Formats: sequence, structure tokens, C-alpha cells
Amino acid sequence: MSEWSSPFPDGVAFVAVDPEVLSHDAAHPDELAQLRPRVVDRRRREFVLGRIAARRAIEALGHAPRPVLVGPQREPQWPPGLRGSITHCGDMAAAAVAEASITEGLGLDVEDSRRITPDVEAMVTDASERRWSAGDPLRVAMLFSAKESIFKAFYRLRGELFGFEAVRLRATPEGLRATLRERLGPDHPAGAVVEVGCVRRGPLVMTSVLLPGRAQPSG
Repeated sequence: MSEWSSPFPDGVAFVAVDPEVLSHDAAHPDELAQLRPRVVDRRRREFVLGRIAARRAIEALGHAPRPVLVGPQREPQWPPGLRGSITHCGDMAAAAVAEASITEGLGLDVEDSRRITPDVEAMVTDASERRWSAGDPLRVAMLFSAKESIFKAFYRLRGELFGFEAVRLRATPEGLRATLRERLGPDHPAGAVVEVGCVRRGPLVMTSVLLPGRAQPSG
């Protein structure tokens, strides 16, 4: 999908797909076997598109394609040595994958501002963030998407679920900046700052997070 270019630096494979790929590609049987019983067609399509994007991103890094299975919290389980993230929104899905030496965690998320309601703003923002969003669906979508990307990037490091209140966001000329309000990983204590990339395409917002890889001991 040419309208979405990679928000990540070199070394991170990014692939976006739309339903046209379903005419000549499919999810791996092991992935399909993990779908919940009686899943609705829309959710099945989103899942399949996301897995196709993930497999293509893995291949783009030079690895043989492997199924990306579902973990205990429905999180993607990436092949050993890889880190990645999957997102889907309406008729599009995208995935980003990198070597573990490059990043400790990746976050990628797309949200549609047309689906934003006042309840969403109340759920995902605090008072300082609401002063900036001011009920604007596009700004609320940016905040919502950014917190989703942060969750995806940190989930493996944190090892457990955490809420929207774990970070506070503020706008910058480059996108959004998150200040952690609690420890989310060994190198990410409360007070640490994480930059969040943000790209808009009409009513859609794509956010991205790349946590640097940990330095390996020499010798």
C-alpha cells in the first residue's frame, strides 16, 4: 500500500497490505487454528491481513517465513531473535519487524479518528492530555494510538498488562513525547522519556515506537 511509507529507520522492515492480497496469500494454518471459535468475518479478515503483513516483513529481513502465533494475552509471538508489532484498521493492516540487536521493542498502531467518541477520550487521557486534545477526534486518535504503540513496544519487557495511565503524552513538532509514570522495563524507569512518531493520512493516524537495543558486552 503505497500511501503508507515506513515510519521506522533502516533496519526495520515495514509492510502494509490491503484486502487485495487475500486473492493470492493467506495466513499460516497454525495461525488460523488459534482464532477463537465463531470469530466474526471482519475479525478473521483483520487477523489474516495482519499475519500476512508480519510474514512479509519477516521475509523482508531475509528470514524464512514462519507463523506468528498468539500468546496468552493475544499478543504476537515472534520468532526467536526478532521483535515486531502488528496493527490493523478497517481495510488495512501493517507490521514492522527488526532484529533483537536493533530494538528491545517495537510499537505500531493505526487508529481511525472517525471512530473516536467522548468515552474514548475519557478512557485514554488524563487532564493534561485533554487540555491539548480538547475533544478533537484527530488529536484523541493520536493519543490513543500512541499509547497503544507504547503498550506494544513495552509489553514484552514489562511482562504484564499495564494501563493508559502508565504514560503521559505531550505534543512536539516531531510527533508526541511520552513520559513514563511507572517502570516499564529494566532500562525504562518512571520519568524516562520515549519519542512517538506520528503520521496522518486523512482520518487515519499511524504512530510508532522504537526502543533501542541493549548494548552487548564486548569480548
